[in-house]
This record gives sequence, C-alpha cells and structure tokens, in this order.
Amino acid sequence: MKRQWNEFVREKMVEKNLKQDDIAEALDRTQGSIGHWLTGRRTPNFDDVAKMLNVVGVDQVILNSDGLITTLDNDELEIIGKPKDGIIPVVGEATMGRDETVRLEELRTGYINLYSADPDAYAVRGKGSSMEPRIKSGEYIVIEPNTPPMNGDDVLICTIAGQYMIKTLDWHRDGEYRFSSINNAHQPFNLPENEVVNIHTVGAIVKAYRFVAFEDIEQAVESQG
Repeated sequence: MKRQWNEFVREKMVEKNLKQDDIAEALDRTQGSIGHWLTGRRTPNFDDVAKMLNVVGVDQVILNSDGLITTLDNDELEIIGKPKDGIIPVVGEATMGRDETVRLEELRTGYINLYSADPDAYAVRGKGSSMEPRIKSGEYIVIEPNTPPMNGDDVLICTIAGQYMIKTLDWHRDGEYRFSSINNAHQPFNLPENEVVNIHTVGAIVKAYRFVAFEDIEQAVESQG
C-alpha cells in the first residue's frame, strides 16, 4: 500500500502521543520546519524523512522519489537509498541578549556535521540563556540564507540600524513584517520592510556534539596520509 510519508508520520504521532516539538528536538530542527514538512508546504531531504520515521517508531521504509512510501507487513518498511552527508561551516558566535537581540562575532573554528540543501548555509554558536528553552547556550544555530522564510519559521533578522535579532516570523504583508518571541518572553512587534536589510531562515538548532573542529579534521587527514 502506497501513501504519503507525511500522512503516515502524522498518524504515528497521534498513536504515540508525540508533538511537533518532540520531532523537532529529535532532529535538531525548528518546530516551524517540522510543521511545514508535515503539512507539505516544504519538502525535507531523504535523511530527515528517515529520521522522522525512526522517531515515530518505524525503522525501515520504501521511500519513492514522488514522496510516497510503501507499507509492508506490521508497518515494517525498507529504506532504499542513503542519507546525504554534509558539513556546514561555523562562522562565528552569537551572543544572545535579554531582548533577543544578537551580537555576532566572526570566529571560524570548524564545521557542523549536518547536511543542508542550501549551499550557502552557515552556523553560529549561541551564547547566553535569554532564548531558552528554544536555543540553549553552546548549541549551534544553522542559518539558510537561500531558503525563503515562511510564516512560523524562526529567522535571523538584520535591520538597517545594524541590529540582529532571532525571532519567529508571524507574517509579511502590506509592506510590513510581524515577528514574535521564540520563547514567548516578549510581545510581538511589526517592522516596516524598509527597515529590514535581510531575513535569513533558521534551518536547525544543533547540539554541540555535531561540531567538528578544524584540528580534528587535520588530524584525521594526517592519520589517513
């Protein structure tokens, strides 16, 4: 029996009483990203689909290129293909202020072991506790500048005043953006388009264990040489 993978995952989430936040935490992704995938507004890569199936208790799947899966006996599925490997450069540190402003400092220390479909994706290491529980100090924030932000996405905002903020995009219309706090610590606010330089989508919030330092890469290369 063939069915859409996201319908299957939603069904399993109900069975296991899982919420989108549970899936997001397991995949080191934002709740907004998971929501877009499950509703079909965006298409995740193979690796993320396989991880979601694993989180809901399904270890094997026949995943077709059209997004359909074939269910086998006892809901066992066979994985066809290979998850994509990738690395994302860490370009600095983001000190998170009490009002969810961010001070960026360029500091190239290594890579995040994670695939992104955006070739220009980059990561910054978060410092501070003002955005907990969504972003904890020491975690890495993956930014995808070429991924158009959608309502509900977490985003990194740069204003014409040179201020950086991490917020949730509520909507964009009539020449204005509406943003809200990612941990509901502050009131929502509007920004005119002409006060915004750019808005980059937060693609993932990644645990520190995915970080690989330049020194470790060099040692691995030397040991293979």
